[in-house]
Amino acid sequence: ANSALAWPASAQAVEGSPGMQALIASTPYAIGYLDAGHGHSKDFAEVKLTNAAGTTQTSKESIALGGVGDAGSQGLANNVFPSTSDSDWSAVNLYNMAGANTWPIVLVSYFY
Repeated sequence: ANSALAWPASAQAVEGSPGMQALIASTPYAIGYLDAGHGHSKDFAEVKLTNAAGTTQTSKESIALGGVGDAGSQGLANNVFPSTSDSDWSAVNLYNMAGANTWPIVLVSYFY
């Protein structure tokens, strides 16, 4: 807390997922972070992550096996979500949910 990372002068800042897509696509050997949908739409290579069950896979593999949906189902089964839409959702996360094929980083979109 209260610490700042000293980025090298060569680091490039972009705004939003389209900006990150463009920077990754135009920079050989770039490493960046995008949500899966934006990375998949550009057919970027992706890392494999290991979930709580010990399965190592890409997000594409997890999605094909229903792992993202399984994470949501686990969240419902474990009462991770508030009972009403006007409740406090700030503690909601679907990280490392149980399941053989779950993706370990599933984010929730908030609409208000």
